[in-house]
Amino acid sequence: MSSRAARPRSRRRLVGVSAVAVGALLTTYAGGLRNFSYVRAEPLSAFAGCSPGATQVSDDTQLQAAVASSVDDSVICITADITVSQTLEIDDTTLTLEGGGTFEISGGGTQRIIDADFTDNTSDDTLTIRDIFLTQGRVVGTDRGGAVQIVGGNKSDALVITSAEVTHSYSASGGGGVSARNLSSVDIGLSVFADDSIGTVNDAAGGALEVVDAAYTTITVTFFQDNSSAEWGGAVFLNDSGITRISDSRFERNSSGSQAGGAIEIDIDDTTLPGAIYVTDTLFGHNSSTSGLGGAVRIDDNDDTVSFSSVTFESNSTGSSGGGLSISTQSGPVHLSDITATDNTAGSSGGFLRVSNTTSTLTIEDLDSRRNYASSDGGSIKQSSGILDLSESTFVDDSAGFDGGAVYFNDDSA
Repeated sequence: MSSRAARPRSRRRLVGVSAVAVGALLTTYAGGLRNFSYVRAEPLSAFAGCSPGATQVSDDTQLQAAVASSVDDSVICITADITVSQTLEIDDTTLTLEGGGTFEISGGGTQRIIDADFTDNTSDDTLTIRDIFLTQGRVVGTDRGGAVQIVGGNKSDALVITSAEVTHSYSASGGGGVSARNLSSVDIGLSVFADDSIGTVNDAAGGALEVVDAAYTTITVTFFQDNSSAEWGGAVFLNDSGITRISDSRFERNSSGSQAGGAIEIDIDDTTLPGAIYVTDTLFGHNSSTSGLGGAVRIDDNDDTVSFSSVTFESNSTGSSGGGLSISTQSGPVHLSDITATDNTAGSSGGFLRVSNTTSTLTIEDLDSRRNYASSDGGSIKQSSGILDLSESTFVDDSAGFDGGAVYFNDDSA
């Protein structure tokens, strides 16, 4: 382990834009995501209204008919709030569904809103959801995707969600808001996921968003708040997915229960895809895991790069280890730079960070660690394998119940 004197800190803003006009993020702010507040606002998008040439619908009958008769590249725009009488079934058709930045589609708390089946490998299809509110979707049993389920074929199809809200939706098993599986890409931006949840059926995962077997996942300028999972990933669950990029976003008050990842659980088992993970300019605040690793984020079984840059972990907690971040079974390099970690707690070890079963180098540069606590070892950091390169960092008032008030390292390779 190496450590050099801390240099004067020049904390970058958490978000590289000066204003966001999008529903619950509709706030002009200075200094980053700390000043965001969750307020539903109208219009949701700066560009309210239907797209030119869109099929406009104002009730459930019209909406069901428009979806049933849609062809590739159709655009359907709702012009009134609609509660669907049955799930909107999209079958191997590239389709855009929009709400003009004003209107919502509700599942009425009884059924899923959208089910897109893109498993026909003869075409590459994209579902785009934009400028719309989706709320009160619900599925039970082993069904996944409370508001939206999309299943692709051979990683050739795509999901795009932009300037949308997905709220108050539920699945018993996975993707309380959205479940996306076997896609080429999932792109989410300028959106809000709030008060979505999942139960305990079949390894339940992803309180708001579940992505499985996607080659690329991008989340930018998006707010995840008050989502919950009884097991894995209180807000987001990524499994067997490829390159993941999360930027300019906020995860707040999300929770997981018996398993890992209060806000995010990333489990990369599929070695056929590159599994690089990049998180930048993002805030994790007040997330929790009752008894699993990673009060905010847990990353497991990855052999590619993990990078966190200009990220804040604040007041996250777990009954286990890694109050803010847990990384395990990692063979690729890990780089944390320009990190603020304050008031995170762990019922076991690593108040901020727990690293275990790794064979690679963990490089930490420019960490500001304050008032983190672990009941066992490593008030801020505990690492028990691999190599630790720690530099230009500050530890203030971190504490542990046993050893390593700030850092506990017990591997001879450092």
